[in-house]
Amino acid sequence: MISGTINAYLQAYQIENYMKNVLLVPISALLLVSVACSKDDKDPAPTPPTSVELITSNTWRIDTMGLDANKDGVIDGSLPVQLKPCERDNTLTFSSDSTGVFSEGASKCKAEDPDTKNITWYFKSNDQILFIDGLETDLDGDANVVSLTDSTLILARPVSYPIIGEANLIVALKE
Repeated sequence: MISGTINAYLQAYQIENYMKNVLLVPISALLLVSVACSKDDKDPAPTPPTSVELITSNTWRIDTMGLDANKDGVIDGSLPVQLKPCERDNTLTFSSDSTGVFSEGASKCKAEDPDTKNITWYFKSNDQILFIDGLETDLDGDANVVSLTDSTLILARPVSYPIIGEANLIVALKE
């Protein structure tokens, strides 16, 4: 009789453990999948804009311009380059296809100058140099990119003048 009770107890115990295992495996798998697939609460950092995206996002206007005689990247107070009123409303627009437009604005320095000039441009040396062609100014050719943000473009270009010799022309453009 005891052996029958023990057999019945063992059989009930085996069935109970079997049912626990049958339920435990799918529940464990479900938990594993839900934890593995849970979304991370932190959003990834946004990708910073490229130099092309920054330069093509605005129409640029000359804000300040001057000479850097000692080539330290700062306009020397003693050697400012004065912008004429007719130059202050000029704008420069860069397009993503490496073309652009220089606009004389409402007030032109010379009446015979065209309202706009088409330019070509591109970045060189890991976006550290900006090449511009078609402006017919001191900015034609290679210029070092001192700074480029969504609202400021600062360029430095080597120039030579008889009185001061070699210097950098610093041009700061703003949106």
